[in-house]
Amino acid sequence: MGDPGLTAVRFLLYAALGLSFGLLLFPMHALPAGSRDRAVRRARPLLVLLAATGLLASLAGLAVLAGGMLGLPLSQVGLDEIATILALPGLGTSIVVRIAALALLVALLLLAPGRRWMMALSAGVALSSLAWAGHGASGGRLHLAATVLHLLAAGLWLGAIAGYLLMMRYAGRDELAAALGRFAGTGGVIVGLLLVSGAVNALMIAGWPLPAGFLGSPWTMLLALKLALFAGMMGLAALHRFRLVPALAAGERVNSLRFSLATELALGCGVLILVSILGQVSPAA
Repeated sequence: MGDPGLTAVRFLLYAALGLSFGLLLFPMHALPAGSRDRAVRRARPLLVLLAATGLLASLAGLAVLAGGMLGLPLSQVGLDEIATILALPGLGTSIVVRIAALALLVALLLLAPGRRWMMALSAGVALSSLAWAGHGASGGRLHLAATVLHLLAAGLWLGAIAGYLLMMRYAGRDELAAALGRFAGTGGVIVGLLLVSGAVNALMIAGWPLPAGFLGSPWTMLLALKLALFAGMMGLAALHRFRLVPALAAGERVNSLRFSLATELALGCGVLILVSILGQVSPAA
């Protein structure tokens, strides 16, 4: 189901770009103004690694995509074949924009780390460009807009989880509890955006009426598994909000919260793997 090389590239792109975008916006909605620049500086080594990974995966993905679309083994893909992909309207332009945005992000992280909003914008543009790499590019403007919204909301969620895990390395109990408390409203908005945009995407990919054999198709089974992992993430988020965060504020140890956040991030990575495959599979049996 799906090309393994393309699946690996897509996963790296979803993970690296989503985490970059979410980590850069994390201080804006979880930390007081005086702590935001310091948080970005602490996360800078990881952000540079993520942006560089996204840049390399984009370049590798060009070769994999050219080989797959032109029916050539990777050993026979050269500059002419890559130029053919880059010349494609929509897809080619999105790859060029992504590479440029990631190059700018790396430069800003290394040379001007105080430009938080510019870095977040660059990461957001790079993440949004992935909407042209799957089903979202073939369903019209509404489908494309829903896919972009879905990508950005997912990036915010994953970046927030990673941000809290990083905070546990240096923040005190009260600072961590306050940051977790600030995310309650933002988390609810993110879940709502994911549910609405995900429903729009699923309907526009599957079509209406549903195609013959839809319920037994591999696409539907993968989607059901993705929804199960997503439900697990929501369950853990609810556990954090109503049990673990109040316990942390009351003076309990953070080990349970750390394990729960790490599990939530692992489930999120599982979702990204499934999404990387779903973009290559038809909903029809």
